Amino acid sequence: MNNQIKPIPVSLSDKNANSLFFNQIESGNKNNAYQGFGVNIISPSSDLAEAFFAVFSSYEFHFRNVYLHETMSLHNTEISNLIPTLQESGDNDVLNIILGYQSDILKTSFDALQFCESYFNLVSVQPGAGSDRGIDQTLMELKKPWLQQLTLLATQAPLSDPDYLLKQSSEGLRQYRLGAMRDNISMVEPEIRDADIFSVDINAIRHSDATIQSRPSIVGLTAEETSQLAYYAGRAERNKVFCLLGLNDNAAEKQVGMDLLATLTWYYLYGVEHRQKTYPPGKKNMSTYVLEQAVGSYSLTFFKDESTEKWWVESPLPKHKLSKSFPLIACDYRDYSLAANEQILSGRLESIFEIYRSTPDSED
Repeated sequence: MNNQIKPIPVSLSDKNANSLFFNQIESGNKNNAYQGFGVNIISPSSDLAEAFFAVFSSYEFHFRNVYLHETMSLHNTEISNLIPTLQESGDNDVLNIILGYQSDILKTSFDALQFCESYFNLVSVQPGAGSDRGIDQTLMELKKPWLQQLTLLATQAPLSDPDYLLKQSSEGLRQYRLGAMRDNISMVEPEIRDADIFSVDINAIRHSDATIQSRPSIVGLTAEETSQLAYYAGRAERNKVFCLLGLNDNAAEKQVGMDLLATLTWYYLYGVEHRQKTYPPGKKNMSTYVLEQAVGSYSLTFFKDESTEKWWVESPLPKHKLSKSFPLIACDYRDYSLAANEQILSGRLESIFEIYRSTPDSED
């Protein structure tokens, strides 16, 4: 661990003193005795960490496949010092949950994966696009060559620049509006399943559910909807980092706000608990659907994992480098149905295939 990032002691309620989730950190045992997933929880200050764990540790923890590995504070530490910690965690298959006031924690997570020099995707839940209501402009400017797709969730039309979105769509930027997600929140699950970083700006949640926002708004996701997204991220085998940002300076003083952070963290962990350590998924263990007719210029093969009800499509561009890293692309039944029944590519697949096509040919 980077010695400039301080460990934080955790005070537990009596009922959780012997839980498997907290056992490693309480015993000081860091030898990976458990075969499950280790998780670091990183806070910008000791005060926020103390307020968070006061609520979080009172919850029920019946997890058997995920455990708390480290708790850390960034107090009086340059945020860039987090990069080696994130890289070390990735090498050791330890996940990171990062709490923060500003978007710099997401930028630092982005930098950590860029320095690994391998392709990755990022999903950000945020209220706006192309404005000061998100970090997307900075990430799009710096995305090449490793960030392939940046997906924005729960954006609001009054806070988003349509010209910017149109211009950046060809560069790998996708967005899902708040209203569309409210009608069918599961539509974004494939985007989250294929993302290595998942971030939630608390300002994308309505103020009545998120009283610790830095920029309060009466419009936004509900706490329940955001918990569903956190669960999707936890289930995603590719996910390495979960950021919760946009907190106001007095967040630690509001128990209801800490309850929101603790709830989102718990649902993320609940998703991790159900991971299968099978990425990429084995095609032999899934049902195969080979389309007899080409869709546009593509010959497509879909797969369905019957145990999880998740759909995948094989990259139709095997010679391109991105196909070597990620041969299967997360999708859903609607993507399959449009292609099989109407010979139409969904907007999601059309965009992703163009991203695959834009990467160089593989040297193999």
